[in-house]
Order: sequence, then C-alpha cells, then structure tokens
Amino acid sequence: MEPGRARGNSVEPAGGDAVRWSYLAMIIGNFVTGLGVCPEAKCQAQAGSGNAAEWIRRGKADLDRSFFTEAESAFRKAITLQPNSGPAHLLLARALLGELPPNLTMFPDSQGVLPKAEQAANTAVELSPGNAEALCVAGIVSYKTALTLKDPQQKDQRMSQAKKTVEGALAADPRSVEAHTDWRAFWWMLPLRP
Repeated sequence: MEPGRARGNSVEPAGGDAVRWSYLAMIIGNFVTGLGVCPEAKCQAQAGSGNAAEWIRRGKADLDRSFFTEAESAFRKAITLQPNSGPAHLLLARALLGELPPNLTMFPDSQGVLPKAEQAANTAVELSPGNAEALCVAGIVSYKTALTLKDPQQKDQRMSQAKKTVEGALAADPRSVEAHTDWRAFWWMLPLRP
C-alpha cells in the first residue's frame, strides 16, 4: 500500500515507518514524562535545581498521587534547602505515614518509618506550635505508634497523648475537619475511665 492512502478506517501517514516510529517515540516520551520519569541527564540537572518552595510543590504533587517515596525525597530536599520550614517537615511526616503498612497490628513497621515520621511531626509542631494540621499529624503518629505497642499501659498512654494532641489541634482551629475526624477516631479507641 502506498503511503497516504486509506487502509480500513485509518489513513497510513505519508513517510512510512520513519513517521510511525517518531510518532511512537513521542507518545512514549509523553507517557514517561507523565509518570515523573526523566532521562538521566535531565534528572541530574533537576536534582540540584529549585528552591524549597519548588521541592514542596513537587512533593505535594507526588503526595496527591500517593507516590509516597518520591514525595519523601522531595520534602527532604526542601528541608535541606530550608531546615526551619514547618510545612516541609509536616508534609514529610505525611509522606512517611503513607509509606507505612495499612494495618500495623498485622504488618509491623519493618522499615523503621514510624520513628522517622514521629521525628518529622514533632519538628513540624516545634516550628509551628499553633498549626492544627501539624498537631493532627503528630496525633496520628502517636495513634499509629500506640497500635504497635504490646504493653497495655504504654498503649493507653500513647492513645491519651494522641487524643490530647488532636484536642490541641481543635483548640488551634475549631473548624478543622481533620481534627474533628481524628478526635472522634481516637476517642472511641481510648479505654473507659471512671
């Protein structure tokens, strides 16, 4: 069949195989770019560029797509550039929480992610003590830590700490949906007291 002639429901492009291969390369390039993968030289150029705000933006985009490892890397780069960034530490804690197994009771934290998340959350609270979101994340970390504990007394202490932290978030922002949701979840997990 001659190039440019109709074949079934489609028209074969003029130029034959060269056009098809260049079109295929363009499609694959767009697909790979959409996945966040880039050629080695371009990635190396990107790794040294940008400011903390740019790395936070990239990390948020990865966090929104549930690419927790990539988000962690971006937030760590932002922290390297701006160590006193409360939002970077907060978002790092969220990314690390995303890397945890969904059920810590059945699947232990074998990678040691929970202590790193706790450190990031505590740093976020230190840098932004009145930030309701930072307090919520610290409460979530305390709650997840409580799930891993075997001693009932230590577990109760951690659950109480989680509840207090989330109550602090409610005090900081009474309209925080996340704080209300977390408080409700932690409240029913606490042991009944006289």
